[in-house]
Amino acid sequence: MNMEAARDESYDVIVIGGGINGTSAVRELCAAGYKALLVEKGDFANGASSRSSRILHCGLRYFETRHPVRTFASSPLKLKNAISMARAAIGLPPEK
Repeated sequence: MNMEAARDESYDVIVIGGGINGTSAVRELCAAGYKALLVEKGDFANGASSRSSRILHCGLRYFETRHPVRTFASSPLKLKNAISMARAAIGLPPEK
């Protein structure tokens, strides 16, 4: 669909970015009954997804720091949150 056609419609949700996260979000939203529009300035998987060496990192790469041990040692809550997010991303239940 082009932008002209999209302007004449109404949507429950508009997702910007056609990478793995954007397309996954739209898929889940549509499966849940929402009318969703995916907007991407280039071809699908053309941005961050195209530069990921085709290795799926599920967004965990955004937790990378220059000194991960120092970061997590100085803030154990950051490590706990990162582990919780990683578990959720792969479908594991939260730790108790």
